Amino acid sequence: NGKNVVPSLIYSARGQYIALCEGDDYWTSNQKLQKQVSFLDGNSQCVMCFHDAVILTDEASSDGVKANSFFGEQQPAPRVSFADHAAGFVPPTCSCMFWNDRQSLKPVLTGELLCFATTIFYCITSSGRLNGFIPERMAAYRMHAGGIWSPLSSYEKQLMAIKVADAVYLYFKNSEKAHFFEPRLFDLHFWISVYQFKTGSLGQAYKNYKASVIYVFSSISWQRVVLFSSAHLRCLRYLASKTLRRFYKSSVVP
Repeated sequence: NGKNVVPSLIYSARGQYIALCEGDDYWTSNQKLQKQVSFLDGNSQCVMCFHDAVILTDEASSDGVKANSFFGEQQPAPRVSFADHAAGFVPPTCSCMFWNDRQSLKPVLTGELLCFATTIFYCITSSGRLNGFIPERMAAYRMHAGGIWSPLSSYEKQLMAIKVADAVYLYFKNSEKAHFFEPRLFDLHFWISVYQFKTGSLGQAYKNYKASVIYVFSSISWQRVVLFSSAHLRCLRYLASKTLRRFYKSSVVP
């Protein structure tokens, strides 16, 4: 019924660990949970672990012959940090297991942060402990028209990513962790403003463009300034040409 039940489920969990698996995904190994428990028990620097998964689409055959790795040929690093998650790294949700740490999870349990897989990853690794990678495929991540995330357009996914990242940034704003989000927030806000300029959503474009300016100077570096300046000039050229074309059309006498 559109209600997010994950916070109440996490709050009700009494076990030492919590493993995630969304409704349309599934686990493919009988040893998955034991391997992850053993990994966390043997790696005290890790508060969470994940593994590879196969991607099953509507076109993929039922026996998985056409299924691809979630990560492809470029596998993740053995250890993933809070900074990596803030920069945009997201493992398949169906592969994740983490310590049932109420203190770290408090923001999503109390509603201070929207409860998404990404916000759980931010919270659980905010203590400084790591997310460990197990290089095995032990789950199936499904992409199909009946899902919630997969049918969304790239534009809709970007809007959702901005909503979550902005909220998390505000939550961590008074800590040293906030700056980890600033480069990605610049990218998200700037490139969606470019798209909105092109499609004529000038009010929203200005709002996102303004946000990108704030973030680029929050995390100032010469690479960011060069990227911002070159992208800014491309936008200005595009808007100038569009304005001139409109002026020309309106000034021509039929």
